[in-house]
Amino acid sequence: MEEFFAQRCGMKYAALMAEHRLGFPTVKVQTEFPAPIVYGDEIDLTVAVAAVGNSSVTFDYRIVRVRDEAECARSTQVHVCMNLDTRRAVPIPESLRTAFAAGD
Repeated sequence: MEEFFAQRCGMKYAALMAEHRLGFPTVKVQTEFPAPIVYGDEIDLTVAVAAVGNSSVTFDYRIVRVRDEAECARSTQVHVCMNLDTRRAVPIPESLRTAFAAGD
């Protein structure tokens, strides 16, 4: 997720937390593991935005084993935009909303 923020949103996740006092904690996870990953396997991990709400964003993660292109894991995770000082959900800033909606 941190690499996703840097690439898609143009800022490091650490900067979002330190400078803007916003975080995106995970509030719901659903994960399946259809094939094993064994020690030494190289994997490709992709992140896609599945949905953007007022204060939440849903990411779909997919892990594929490089050697045979087998899907090893898929996960849907809901993250909520949170003010780190008040520890309350807040609306996603428009700049991030635009970046999330930009597509893959």
